[in-house]
Amino acid sequence: MMMLRQKQMDKIDQAKMCNAETCRLSRNNIMISCAVCFASQVALLVALFESYFKEQYIAVMFTPVVSVWMLITRFICGLILHLALFEEFGRAIKLMKFAMNHSDVFDCSGAAFTVAMLQASVTLMVEVLNIIVICMSSNVGDVVMNFIALAIIADFDDFIY
Repeated sequence: MMMLRQKQMDKIDQAKMCNAETCRLSRNNIMISCAVCFASQVALLVALFESYFKEQYIAVMFTPVVSVWMLITRFICGLILHLALFEEFGRAIKLMKFAMNHSDVFDCSGAAFTVAMLQASVTLMVEVLNIIVICMSSNVGDVVMNFIALAIIADFDDFIY
């Protein structure tokens, strides 16, 4: 009887170890996914930033707008993306705060904080680049297309986080 109970306990211990290993591998996969998502978002944002900081686009930024439709389009696109990103940025800040205040909940609170910090930093970069790109666009079509492109880049992380 004692031998049977010992075998059952050994099986339970093996299951716990297997579950812990699976959990660790899953956590590593999530961190890798977050890192890949962050790297791809930053690469796209840097590419956009690089392409817009040329003499011709900088000149457009300081040229007065003559069309009312251009002003309205810039305002609407900037406002919509700001409102969408504001909520996401606030959520990332709350996650960072939660990770720091409740470190006992996490196996590794530093990883939770890092993931939230990556989300907040990308959101902030998209917000700043949105304003720059909208100001440097010369016509209404460019403003709308750049707005859509930045909204898609900003939504990459929704698949992961």
